[in-house]
Amino acid sequence: MKHLVLFKFVPDYYNEDVFKETKEVFKKIEERVEDIEYVNVYSNCVVRDCNMDLMIEIKLKSKESLGAYLNDNLHRAFASKTDNFLISRVSFDYEE
Repeated sequence: MKHLVLFKFVPDYYNEDVFKETKEVFKKIEERVEDIEYVNVYSNCVVRDCNMDLMIEIKLKSKESLGAYLNDNLHRAFASKTDNFLISRVSFDYEE
């Protein structure tokens, strides 16, 4: 299963440092959560009002694996830290 999360941040929050920190945090999450097969973090390359700023792609072994990721302490800390700067967050889960 793939779990995608897209973020739109308030103006002047998102930058290269936030992108790098997000990549570092999600690399650690990937190492900690056994059922994660891989994580990719992408930064939007076209600035438009309707575009999101950041996307995280997580490949999980199964739908049942999602809970372990969502309840991981690093994931929860990341969510708490970024929630104050969000305009929008969208998640999408699908099976290939």
